[in-house]
Amino acid sequence: MKTAKTKTSASRTTAPQRLLDDSRRLTTGAFGAFAESVVQFANQCRQVVADTKRLKLPSAYRQVDNVVINGMGGSGLGTDVLLSAFAAHLRCPVVLTHDYIVPNFVGPRTLYLACSYSGNTEEVLVALWDAFGRRAKIAAMSAGGRLAQTARRLKLPAYIYATPHNPSGQPRLGLGYSMLGVWALLGKAGVLPCTERLVGQFLAATESASRRFSPTVRTQRNPAKRTALGLHGRLPLIISGNPLSGAAHTFANQCHESAKHLTAHFTLPELNHHLLEGLKHPAAARTLAAVLIESPNDLPAIRRRIAVTAQVFARHRIPVLRYRTARGPWIAQAGEALQLGVYTSWYLAALNGVNPQAIPWVDFFKRTLAARR
Repeated sequence: MKTAKTKTSASRTTAPQRLLDDSRRLTTGAFGAFAESVVQFANQCRQVVADTKRLKLPSAYRQVDNVVINGMGGSGLGTDVLLSAFAAHLRCPVVLTHDYIVPNFVGPRTLYLACSYSGNTEEVLVALWDAFGRRAKIAAMSAGGRLAQTARRLKLPAYIYATPHNPSGQPRLGLGYSMLGVWALLGKAGVLPCTERLVGQFLAATESASRRFSPTVRTQRNPAKRTALGLHGRLPLIISGNPLSGAAHTFANQCHESAKHLTAHFTLPELNHHLLEGLKHPAAARTLAAVLIESPNDLPAIRRRIAVTAQVFARHRIPVLRYRTARGPWIAQAGEALQLGVYTSWYLAALNGVNPQAIPWVDFFKRTLAARR
């Protein structure tokens, strides 16, 4: 009887599911360095915690009226996660920018963080000099490159880190470095809480999620694999409340770069004021699929909106995949949502038959842009 039952179960397994349950295929070849970087996220974070214990900021860096952080692509994602999760606990206004210019209010009482994983990001390097000319209190964070050189030349406080736990070399897969680095710097500046307890809760949540989403866990018990199957061949909408919006944004970016899969992200309650009327046209709207990331911390008003939003999607015959994070502080839930995003993008890359590490069009763009200077 057991044998017959096993055969029946196997016969119902689809080809995509069999692909996702082949853990060796998901962790070797083109997936090798990518997979290693994903599973080393917690080690990246622990390295930053150890490194930054020795890092000191001048006392004047704690006496600021506002903070501006400039980071592009993967170098800005961690900051977005932090600002979303800690929005209710920021000591002063904090703005995340992605541009060549700095906001007009930047001045001597501004803490300005220049963040670039490679250290060679054009926009960050240009904007740094603008902030320097405005006499902002500047700190830098990078794995090296021209930003590290500039920080040394200007004698700026800086966290320059080695990246032994990101063999892929891709900034989006070194999120533990960029996120925990900014968290540590803002904590030392007294801008947001960065306690040992909070960091521990964040790490515990990410490691627990990583175990549940691991390629060795079969699809039936793996939320990330099931999410990837639900999004395969569809245009995903990643939706959350504001405290998890940074994680939702990161989810979408990971799908773009790793899975080569066009994805959008939206935030509740804002989307209820416009998106619902855009579900009818064009015909491609029929290929949408929504991922609703829910939290036990959501306000009752947000919970009601999630329920009705799901109902609207259902009436448009748009599949809805709902994921609820575990209890804990917002930053811990953001860590869990981050893992859902990166693992889902990993499995979606496998289903799409693409190399999750290579970014050929971004590389083409950079080469072509450089040739036009």
